[in-house]
Amino acid sequence: VLVNPAFAQILGYRAGELGGAELHPLILPKRPDGTPFPYDESPLADTLRSGRKHRVRGQVLWSKNGERVPVDLTTAPVRDGDQLVGAVMTFTDRRPYEQLVEKHTTELAAQAERYAALAARHARLTAVLTDSPRGPLEEPAPVVVTRHPTTLGTVVTAGIDKAAALTGPHRTQFAVHAPPVVVTLDPAQTSTALAHLIADASGVASSGEVRPAGPATPRADTTVVITAAVRGDELRIEICGPRAVHDPAHLLVARGVIAAHGGALTTREQPRGGGFTHLVRIPHTPPPAPAPAVPTPLPLPLPQPDRTLVAGSWIIGAAISAHRARTATASHPVPLAPAPAARRPRPYAVPLRHPRPAPAPSPRTAPQPHRQEPAEPARQAGGDTDDAARRRIVRLLAEIRRQSA
Repeated sequence: VLVNPAFAQILGYRAGELGGAELHPLILPKRPDGTPFPYDESPLADTLRSGRKHRVRGQVLWSKNGERVPVDLTTAPVRDGDQLVGAVMTFTDRRPYEQLVEKHTTELAAQAERYAALAARHARLTAVLTDSPRGPLEEPAPVVVTRHPTTLGTVVTAGIDKAAALTGPHRTQFAVHAPPVVVTLDPAQTSTALAHLIADASGVASSGEVRPAGPATPRADTTVVITAAVRGDELRIEICGPRAVHDPAHLLVARGVIAAHGGALTTREQPRGGGFTHLVRIPHTPPPAPAPAVPTPLPLPLPQPDRTLVAGSWIIGAAISAHRARTATASHPVPLAPAPAARRPRPYAVPLRHPRPAPAPSPRTAPQPHRQEPAEPARQAGGDTDDAARRRIVRLLAEIRRQSA
């Protein structure tokens, strides 16, 4: 009786061609397998007879040119009060969905072929490592380690950097807890062992194959947890990954380095599945503490620094030192240390009691008479008083000003 433009477009008809025509022979003449489809068995006929509603998934309609059109079909009754007067049929074209399914099926088949090729390559590499003509994997050459103090955080960071070269473009996130504790290890060898364990815990085998996430592991979970600590006399490093592969090549390298340090490697499966936890245990010997610095005893009496003095400063310094020495001896008599060896005599180290010889008279200038100072009285055994010493110093300074150095 009535169709909409979408019906005509999907099945290849024009709206004018369908007026007054029987619907079933036009669009449902046969089943999806090509056998005839009787009208009495169609959902539309049952709706017109009983008034029941039908929903059919995977039904096939046939277009004007004989092409199959997969649809989801629905039939519903049309009533006028209590009287059944007709039916309405609607459908949804499933061809876009089937095209997407076909596309993804092709991609999945290509991924399956690639995975099969990688699995075959991994099997060949494992066979070469297991049946090597150089000997079994369980008897590798001994690893030589050189221990020296380093920090635990430095070794773990170097191991993560080396693991990036083993995992390649596979993106791995890290959750690290490594305190800055000083340990005695071989940093290069230990970081190499940690790099192989990290690569194994992140799901990357020695052949470069990336292990897919297990049923108990979220696809986006690529976090490797690294915990390092010193417990008593033992260094413990735990590496926990969501999709560990337990690759024999990775474990071989790690066990060799750890055994050379006198430690052990233990691998256990996580309780919830999907990965392994590698536990490294190495005996820890704290580095020796530096010996305390022993102060060097100073020689007594202390050597006096050789200073370049001028005449006046030496005389003032000598007079003040003599006065302090007399005052200290009078108040606290103590035995004096032996006097140091006599130094080189200086021209101003003696009291200037006598005048210097007058220079030869110049033919142009007449000789100047020299003024003589009265001789000082002899010092008494008890020593001069402070006033007498100051007067002596003043006279000596006046004499130095008058005479040239």
